[in-house]
Amino acid sequence: MTSPVRALSSHRFLRGLGTAAALALVAGCGPEGDGAEARPVDAVAQEIAGGSNALITDFPWMVSLQDVDGTHRCGAAVVDASWLLTSRQCVQGATALALKSPTFLRIGAGSASRSTLASAGQLRWVLDVIPFPGYVGAQQGKDVALLRLSTPLTLNATTLKAIPLATPADEAAGLTNPGVTATLTGWGMFTAGSGVLKDVLQKMDVPIVTNLSASMSHGMTISADQLPTFIPNSFRFFCPGDLGGPLVVNGPSGKLLAGVASWSRPGSCMRPTAPEMYARVASFQPWVSDLLGRTPGVLLNNPVVAVPQGTWKHSTVTVPAGALSLNVSLANGSGDGNLYVHTAQPTTTVYTCRSNGGDVTNGNAEYCAVPNPAAGTWYVSVYGAGSVSNTSLRVTTY
Repeated sequence: MTSPVRALSSHRFLRGLGTAAALALVAGCGPEGDGAEARPVDAVAQEIAGGSNALITDFPWMVSLQDVDGTHRCGAAVVDASWLLTSRQCVQGATALALKSPTFLRIGAGSASRSTLASAGQLRWVLDVIPFPGYVGAQQGKDVALLRLSTPLTLNATTLKAIPLATPADEAAGLTNPGVTATLTGWGMFTAGSGVLKDVLQKMDVPIVTNLSASMSHGMTISADQLPTFIPNSFRFFCPGDLGGPLVVNGPSGKLLAGVASWSRPGSCMRPTAPEMYARVASFQPWVSDLLGRTPGVLLNNPVVAVPQGTWKHSTVTVPAGALSLNVSLANGSGDGNLYVHTAQPTTTVYTCRSNGGDVTNGNAEYCAVPNPAAGTWYVSVYGAGSVSNTSLRVTTY
């Protein structure tokens, strides 16, 4: 049925009843009657609409995740000098394990203006991508990924610093309870439908609502590792391009990273008709903290690999017990190499991960990330779909 909340201006409604009462009504409404299905937002050109200009000194953890040419793809948050947290969708490749090659990803940080990230901020290349295990689709949760940078950022106390993660204890203390006001930041549209990314960082305050209200509005079960926000009938929402952006709340000693922008209902970029969804950071904090505390193990770093067309080059590595991720990168050089990773010698039909040109039609930019790999011998193999020369092969465990 149609929600009574939607018949009123959100600003007048919230002022008249107060946030808690408004959220209570939202939680009591049934699924939307338009039958629209929720979907993940597009990872390219996603923007905040209805926001206002933000200072980088207020949000110094904000990052622009970009293509190699500097085109903004997604938001991300600095959680350590060498690590960023973003949406799993921002690094989606051809399959669940064959991710977008870091060769195609760079980041800009330290400036509120996208046009001055290179001059006033800092640019870095992404070295490795580690997605949270078990991701199927954004609507099912688990929508986060860590990005390890090739060179650490130079953090300072004003324009570039890491943000602490919300923990399960913070959640238990009520810091992300329904009714709490959170703030999303990103680069994007100033007015709905403009289609133009803003150069200046935008911010937007949104109230957290219950997972029950989100489940009822979307007509599906919202997993516990997701965090919904909603202002009914407002012009304040995120659109494609804010994906992966940080949602922060107040903590006892400053801001905490509470959410990562994940998905919304189709049409929400014009006016939201159901809660917008974020990955609930407290659900992933133990995993993130574990990875950040580990020393990466380089198992193989072969800078010159040659593979004649139609042949294989097999290498083996020994994965230690307890590894959280096995990351394999094939990059640079000439030709067309396909990457295979498996617990035995792979074939073109038997493998754990295959990356064979999900990012480019031909080339050597291939990447695999295997979560929780079994200890022991793993094969890392390159097949010459075309004659391969001077490419590099790197294998790392975390």
